[in-house]
Amino acid sequence: MDLNGNDPNVEELCKDAVQCWGYNAQVMMVIEEAAELILAVCKFGRGKNTSDHITDELADNRVMAKQLMMMVGITEQEVAARTNFKWNRLRTRLVDSKNKRAKARDVVTESHTVARKENENGKEVP
Repeated sequence: MDLNGNDPNVEELCKDAVQCWGYNAQVMMVIEEAAELILAVCKFGRGKNTSDHITDELADNRVMAKQLMMMVGITEQEVAARTNFKWNRLRTRLVDSKNKRAKARDVVTESHTVARKENENGKEVP
């Protein structure tokens, strides 16, 4: 196993797990592990556990995600392509959001500048 948790025998382990416990049981385990991650994050937010709990649940979810990929026929390349798409979409959304915030600040600053000038000129400012 390498530092990224890649094991050349993972495919075989996934197949063995499905053969041993069955497709439906492994699908239910995917759901269960996802729920456990949700709970770990919620508890972390309330100070009830540590990041170690989240780390464990993330690891469980990676294992189950790999099994699910094998069960439904999704390749690493397909996931990598969609992941890259999602990263790029996030990048675009962040740029758009920052631009909108900057425009909003400019409008507020301009409004305050106009109001200050009107006040200095003796005009009534709402």
